[in-house]
Amino acid sequence: MDAKLWEFSLYFPRELLCYFEDLKTELKQLLAKQNNCVSISVFDDDYYVFMIALTKEMYNTHILLIKERLAEIILLYYKPKTIINSINNFDLNHHDNVILIDILSNFEYYEDINEIFKKLSLIDKLYLDSFVKFKLSSLTKKWKDVANLINENSLFLLDNAVKKELMQFLMEGIVTKSQHIKLLQNGQSIDALKLQNNQFEKIKDQKIYYSLFDYDSLLFNLIKQYPMVLEVEHYKNFDVAFIQNLSDLFGSRLKLVE
Repeated sequence: MDAKLWEFSLYFPRELLCYFEDLKTELKQLLAKQNNCVSISVFDDDYYVFMIALTKEMYNTHILLIKERLAEIILLYYKPKTIINSINNFDLNHHDNVILIDILSNFEYYEDINEIFKKLSLIDKLYLDSFVKFKLSSLTKKWKDVANLINENSLFLLDNAVKKELMQFLMEGIVTKSQHIKLLQNGQSIDALKLQNNQFEKIKDQKIYYSLFDYDSLLFNLIKQYPMVLEVEHYKNFDVAFIQNLSDLFGSRLKLVE
């Protein structure tokens, strides 16, 4: 980085385009009043390149946020993909299995983020696939080990009651990241509001690539937050299966309001 600008290029597979489009939009909003260049270009048939140039001052202000967003993208895509590909004969057409991947992907979230932060160096250019494969090899091995535990106890996948008990047990190992989240029906969509500084603020939507139903990305984000209180206003207006999923996962933390 010279005295004036920090320039960086990140090459990523086309499957991650939606995540980097969101990051581009977020950075453009943050940097609206500053000199900057944030763009996405086609690199070849399978890859895109995310390019960014910031002043030294803006680099110092936003570099931690940029690293955090990149770490989140890795955990949103590479972690579930690694686990899914490592489980034998795993059928994502069963919604219980989608939820199981949600839980496993959010397990040890902070430990994974810290490990990625230690290895993530944003100098000049980065090839994301290669970074995950080589620099995060110890982390991907850990994710594969999680899948292998399921392979060694694969019979539980055939028993819905046992699978439900396992998922409830795993939920207890997820660190709570919010005290109170409220769900509101907003037309055809659902707004998730998180209590922060004595007021409710909308949670950023993070999409999962392996979703089966429209509400799966929301379910993933709720599992990630694992709030102490999850309140659903006018719950009778919500999909019955969605409410049942919330009840199974959050138990006494779930508050249904008519």
